[in-house]
Amino acid sequence: MRQKLIGRNSLAIIPITGGFGNQLFQFAFGVYLRKVIGQRVKFDSWIGKPRRTGEHVSLFNIELDTPIEVFKDGIFFKKLLSKSFGWNLYYGLKVTKIKLFRDKILKLITIMSLRLRFRSFNNVIVSRNLGLDNLVIPSKPAIFIGYFQTYKYASSPIVFETLCSIKPKHISQKYYELKNEILQTKPLLLHLRLTDYLLEQKFGVPSSSYYQSAIDKISRDRYFSEAWVVSDDIDGALVHLGRVSENFQIVTFDQSGLSDVEVWDLMRYFSGYVISNSSFAWWAAFLRRDQEAPVYAPEPWFQGMDSPNELIPSDWIRLPSS
Repeated sequence: MRQKLIGRNSLAIIPITGGFGNQLFQFAFGVYLRKVIGQRVKFDSWIGKPRRTGEHVSLFNIELDTPIEVFKDGIFFKKLLSKSFGWNLYYGLKVTKIKLFRDKILKLITIMSLRLRFRSFNNVIVSRNLGLDNLVIPSKPAIFIGYFQTYKYASSPIVFETLCSIKPKHISQKYYELKNEILQTKPLLLHLRLTDYLLEQKFGVPSSSYYQSAIDKISRDRYFSEAWVVSDDIDGALVHLGRVSENFQIVTFDQSGLSDVEVWDLMRYFSGYVISNSSFAWWAAFLRRDQEAPVYAPEPWFQGMDSPNELIPSDWIRLPSS
């Protein structure tokens, strides 16, 4: 990664946004800044309006040896700050440069409001890609805005070690029962993200043929007695998959009573992966307990927009999504 390294011990603020999968990408970037670059890192848990599990932001439902530092401050002009973050996140991903005078003024206003929120932070660094971006990292304290959806930060050995230590902060009895069953049967994971993706053409849903092709190929290399379907819409997933295979039993993953972090952590124990274009599934496969377990992923990742730079590790197998 071609990046200008910063002075050690500078403070970086990373606002988190999106669901648990997106939050993990931003967290991995923060761990990279802290452990590889040498910055002190804090996460802002408000202006990006990250998804919550119950009362807490999903990311804060994980347990680590080193606690996650959160930026705490009195918040003024709440709507303005949230809109400022969202505006920079959106325009940072646009390929064309900001040309209209109106938009230039809006950019100035958003930058100034973010600087007021974080006071002495004069640098607002906005990623220009969903994935890897050649960020110029300043030597002074900075705010980093982006999704950072790439394996590059997470694959650094010291970062990967930290991420592998993640576990749910609160574990239910059902979690232990399902974990034991997964360890005994060593099933194949079939992940489908349907509900919101069916309504969002930019993301798209990998076709039935993608799943059928992946299942056929992965079954030739490894024996599975069961394939577990994990989805936000189990009934829709079974219809979408169609006739899967007569070689193994189809089991539907019952998520009731489990937190999203528990579900995600259980997904790490499977022995093979056919994933959707979901960051939630991506992280389960990337941090899988058996690093020899094969992973199949759709190509392209998104059907109606550019895929993140350097998202898919080289050892994963890509198959056409349509």
